Amino acid sequence: MPRKNRAQGPAESKQDFLKRCAAEAAGAGADEAGAMSGCVARWNRERLSALIDEDRFTLSASVELASQDEDESGPRRFGILAYTGKLIDWGYWGRFIIDLAGMRLAKAKVPALLNHDRRQIVGTIDRASADANGFHVTGAFSSVTDAAKEVLGLADENFPWQASIGVQALKIVQLARDATMEVNGQLVTGPCDVWTESSVFETSFCPFGADDDTAAISMTADNNAPKGPEVRMNEKLRKLLERLGLDPSAGEQEALAFMAGIDPDRITSAPGTPALAVPDAAALSGVDVVTLMERGTKLGVAEDKVKELALSCGSLADATCRLVDLAAAANPPVGGGRMESGRTELEKFTLAAEDALCLRSSLGLEKPAPGAAELRGRTLRELAREYLERAGVSTRMMNNQQLAGAALGVVRLTGMHTFSDFGAIMSNVAQKVMQKAYAEAPSTWQAWCSVSEATDFKVSERPQMSEAPSLELINEHGEYTAGSFTDFKESNQLRTYGRKFTVTRKTIINDDLSTLLRIPRAFGSAGARRINDLVYFILTGNQVMAYDARALFHSSHTNLAALALGSDGLSKGREGMRTQTGPGGAVLNIVPRYLLVPAALETAADVLMRSVASTDADKNAGVHNPWQNSLVPVVESRLDANSKTAWYLIADSAQIDTVEVMFLDGVQEPVIEEVEIPDVDGRAYYVRLDVGARALDHRGMRKSAGTGV
Repeated sequence: MPRKNRAQGPAESKQDFLKRCAAEAAGAGADEAGAMSGCVARWNRERLSALIDEDRFTLSASVELASQDEDESGPRRFGILAYTGKLIDWGYWGRFIIDLAGMRLAKAKVPALLNHDRRQIVGTIDRASADANGFHVTGAFSSVTDAAKEVLGLADENFPWQASIGVQALKIVQLARDATMEVNGQLVTGPCDVWTESSVFETSFCPFGADDDTAAISMTADNNAPKGPEVRMNEKLRKLLERLGLDPSAGEQEALAFMAGIDPDRITSAPGTPALAVPDAAALSGVDVVTLMERGTKLGVAEDKVKELALSCGSLADATCRLVDLAAAANPPVGGGRMESGRTELEKFTLAAEDALCLRSSLGLEKPAPGAAELRGRTLRELAREYLERAGVSTRMMNNQQLAGAALGVVRLTGMHTFSDFGAIMSNVAQKVMQKAYAEAPSTWQAWCSVSEATDFKVSERPQMSEAPSLELINEHGEYTAGSFTDFKESNQLRTYGRKFTVTRKTIINDDLSTLLRIPRAFGSAGARRINDLVYFILTGNQVMAYDARALFHSSHTNLAALALGSDGLSKGREGMRTQTGPGGAVLNIVPRYLLVPAALETAADVLMRSVASTDADKNAGVHNPWQNSLVPVVESRLDANSKTAWYLIADSAQIDTVEVMFLDGVQEPVIEEVEIPDVDGRAYYVRLDVGARALDHRGMRKSAGTGV
């Protein structure tokens, strides 16, 4: 495929790519015709894939160049009527119309290129407007680039430049069958896509508007691209090749190889077909004739006119120029173009079916895919049947077991992959259900722990440096002395926690959506519990710190006491944290931010933090409570199993490290992975959570055991 490095420069040009690809194919033993055919197919697939994924297409339009008087010193300008506002019908790809009121330039200035080559800059488009005649863009030629000089020089020689206008949809309204909508002063009837908002992102000057470098109409080899409509050889081109001798039963690849290998000296008509007049070898080659005929078809020029050009012109370039003149005289190519309309019908159905199951699952969707509401009442079996039919698999003779097996991919069918995307539909729904359950599960660690991410499962070192030594007084002639630091470190490491579950054929046959919901929902809650377990086991299990081989809460760390929860206990605990010293002996003045308590102390903590008056028995009601709203209470029932009286003061992790929770690539929720297991009569799914938790510094945490312990 074309090489592209966004950080280093433009994409590889078509000519460079074909040269490189053909050399590689020839080195692998491919013949010249086959190598070039396959390479052009790869180029076109890449270009077409970009159009499919990004809802883009190219309009072909005429160019008007402004003349320049001798006394004018500004840059030459050009104008283009990019689109007339008419409905465009592309048969297999569907119908669409662009709302003129919603068209605009993608940026204040849009590049104008030569033949879509980013390295050949012609100028910039700087103005755009819409009126009753259509969408107009105007721009200025560059005064310094060779490409601009070439375009202007040929234009001054009356070369009929055309322009390709790249348009990208920003908002699309899909009209259902028989639905109507007024667009550009005309009533449009569905099915049809209405581009209510769109942007012009590029303009290219081309020798002819329907230039083959956009790769938006025909491929040069069989295309099995995973997305987008299958692009087939133009029907008229196919008939032309058959008249030149192509076997009518030949496949697409054979037809393309035949076209690439045409020899003008040996062209004969197929038996039973009228003779085709072609030029002699001194004029156009057979391949040039085929190319010219295809271009004539694209431009709407009659076949007999194209034949006359093929016989009278000495080169393909000359014939193409005259072909454009004929097309312009018969029907100026304003507003014409070619397009790709995004997703295939199967992909649209897949998205609609997925959202329909989400609606049945009571998952809130801000904007369900078109058609989801209509599919909401379908059973899993009905959705599976329609999916297979849309995928080209006949289900007429299938019983329920065969249908379910085919949908899940456990039954091999001719022309169908072992894995079916219908299983992916259920996997995606299960993922959304699990994520919702994970988010709604009670969890408290997020309130006070820091979060980080890792890209692998290696041990992640957390080196830390002691506080800087105090600055010393420097006399008038004194010397500066070096300060020393003390290094210490902790480490964290990811671990994988997971389970698996299966969806069998019975799930589809019985329309057992609860299985698809209940299990992922339970695993979502389990994922949230696992992280909470890891975090609070650090406190209750009293993790051993790597930097001094002592427990997190230890007398030598001066962060362990036996005070009960109350005003006096909080006061002494706060004093202990503020007077903590760093490795270098400096006082750190750490401020407690969170009060962690077991469920047994929830009421006591709430009274301490909410009361306006002092809670001390020896204080009257008029004395202010100094602890009111001074700490954030966090109640965690996991602490009760270890002690119903122990409580903790925790500092803000922005001031000093406390407990760190680390995730793989920053993904904080469990994920579902669909796998194929031979012994399972259905599909298996792995639920996986990659997480690690570790206390990094004892100074930001303090434990008080309370009474009775």
